[in-house]
Amino acid sequence: ESDGMTIEAMLQQERSGYLVPDFLATLPASTPLGEPVDIFARQKIAEWCLTIMEVCGYESETAEIAISYLDRFVSSRNGRAILLDRKEYQLAALTAVYTAAKVHEQQALTPAVISRLSNGERTARDIERMELRMLQAIQWRMNPPTSSAFVRHHLDLIPDDILDYNDRRVILELSKIQINSSLSDYEFCTEKSSQVAFAALLNA
Repeated sequence: ESDGMTIEAMLQQERSGYLVPDFLATLPASTPLGEPVDIFARQKIAEWCLTIMEVCGYESETAEIAISYLDRFVSSRNGRAILLDRKEYQLAALTAVYTAAKVHEQQALTPAVISRLSNGERTARDIERMELRMLQAIQWRMNPPTSSAFVRHHLDLIPDDILDYNDRRVILELSKIQINSSLSDYEFCTEKSSQVAFAALLNA
């Protein structure tokens, strides 16, 4: 019963502040700074986020959270201009990873590590300024209901005599693979996390 109530609360949370519009639809073909961010640039950033989490020994769910920060930020009035400058978009992605790890992992990335990830092009101060801008733009909504969380809670609703430990572990792993794959596909970023989770769970 508690998992059912948790799912309902997550669905309400999802509807009220975590949906992402089609933020690339109305961008110009070019800008004075070059080509704006496109689906391929976003794909590379999402794949990079997942790689960073793996290298650092973090949960892939933290990448889901970081990408949620980034997508919602560039969808906002304050962050939309970021899409016109790929270097600023890369800084925003660094910031999203830094913030997600700081909030959701036991060991945060240090400013020195973040600077190295940018090949020394960005300082800790750059990250801190962008972090404040991002958090204000997403209205400090830092705990998105992730697809991974939806999968876990749905599985918890199934009694142990129907689904044993090994089956749960396999289903979780197969669902995670699909969710991670969806993160880099722009087509899925405008979909609800709950819907991505349910599709991954059914496929698994």
